[in-house]
Amino acid sequence: MADGEPPERDVKDFEFMQLCKFRVQQPDHELPINRGNLLACSSKYGLLIYATKQGFSTVKTANLMKINEDLGKQRTKVIIEDIPIEKKIDLSAPALWLDVNADGKYLAVVTKDMGQLYVLFFSINSFADKASPSQPFARARVTATPGAVIQDLSWNHAIPNILAVCSSDGNVELIDVSETVKVIAALPAAVGATCFCWSPKGKQLLVGKKNGTASQYDHSLAEKKQWVCPGVLQGAHRVVDIIWQSTYAFMAAYLPSEAPASDQPKVIFVLSNKEGKTQYLNFDDVCFGNGEERKAQYFFHLLAQWEVIVMASSNATETTVVGKNLDNKVSWEHWNLEDCSRAELPLTDQQNDTFPVGMAVDYSPQLPIVLNESKRYPACPVMYLLSSDGMLLGFHLSYRHKDAAPITSPPSQMDPSAARKEGISVVVSSAVVKYLFSETFIEQGEEYCSDITHNDLIMFHILLTVVLLLLFSMFRNLVCFVVMLTQKEKVKVERLALAGLEFLSIRLNQKALTT
Repeated sequence: MADGEPPERDVKDFEFMQLCKFRVQQPDHELPINRGNLLACSSKYGLLIYATKQGFSTVKTANLMKINEDLGKQRTKVIIEDIPIEKKIDLSAPALWLDVNADGKYLAVVTKDMGQLYVLFFSINSFADKASPSQPFARARVTATPGAVIQDLSWNHAIPNILAVCSSDGNVELIDVSETVKVIAALPAAVGATCFCWSPKGKQLLVGKKNGTASQYDHSLAEKKQWVCPGVLQGAHRVVDIIWQSTYAFMAAYLPSEAPASDQPKVIFVLSNKEGKTQYLNFDDVCFGNGEERKAQYFFHLLAQWEVIVMASSNATETTVVGKNLDNKVSWEHWNLEDCSRAELPLTDQQNDTFPVGMAVDYSPQLPIVLNESKRYPACPVMYLLSSDGMLLGFHLSYRHKDAAPITSPPSQMDPSAARKEGISVVVSSAVVKYLFSETFIEQGEEYCSDITHNDLIMFHILLTVVLLLLFSMFRNLVCFVVMLTQKEKVKVERLALAGLEFLSIRLNQKALTT
């Protein structure tokens, strides 16, 4: 399969059709630097979630669509300042990454508290109860070195109870939230992970790395296949972001290992087959980036049934499209859209560029797009972008090719009684678990307790850990029950109790990470 320049095509049957703008945060003169996604959507319930400085807020997408419809032709000329918020959730630290799982029932929120990265798990149904504060049903500490930031986070597309998380020091962990929340597998920092994406069927994780390679891993994080850095790139590169389109095809953004701030990622489509013949399509800087201040990040979203990938760059103002030509069913192309059909973020009041800090797609819209009294388009997904200036923008993803089937489904009603109840909200890191069952731990224990068996020693430490977790949970619940506390005060109590628990376990964790 020969390499070559990817084809481009002028496309008129696909459009980004802009909704009205919503102001969700006051403009901040500080541009967010780090990677993250501050927007998530549960299409199952038609609920959009966006990060705020205090935590995050939820809003029904149907209400946003109603406001847009009522504005008629004025929709693109006004900014709605009073967004119809369903619920506000305060956190003790800012949200750094949001993601909703495959069945739309759970929300993962990454925060950094006292220098440590955590993933908070919320039940979406808990947001239906407006009278009571929503608490996470679990909290997982991310294994990372001091100073590390969140690098990537993604729920499994097909298995809704598994979450993957990556820190900037190269660690990857898989967290299972089926019953008790636990880390089920991990890759050490030595692997040099920079990003990942689940396979379409959710059976494997494709991990991009600092050396420009990518590897496929199963759920135990055993390596199954390795992909070399594309030969069309000159010199050493690292993988910025990646999306797995099909069994033998993925798209990734690459940057030179020592790239200056002005460099923009190159997007490469890797197409292979059963025989191992591989073709590289170099889409180059497909989003036409111009920003230099933010860390490189590509927001990829695959509309699988349409074989379309929409993408935005952390340093570009325009969202673009790469899609398969449904006429010849073979070639992948960069689609050139008409000026009125593009998705661009607006300038600030000072006429400066704004950049995406979040992307989410809602598959729940059911109403047709009304152009005028005699013309309308079928209901379609809506892509939402959150700008660095605090603006929320929606765009209909209208694809009218004869082979582009409808891909929206009506939302369900949230049920507060179906919300997952809060449990013990600390998850011991995989490094600690590994150390507990290692020969090193047993040998060190035998130096002090030569008459205690291996199994006795392991059982004692497990029981001690369980007791500490129970004491933490009882302390928090007792204080919050006896004293009438606000949501923020309850969070502070939890942090205080958790700090005590972590102080007791910190030496163990440090030792485990060196084992």
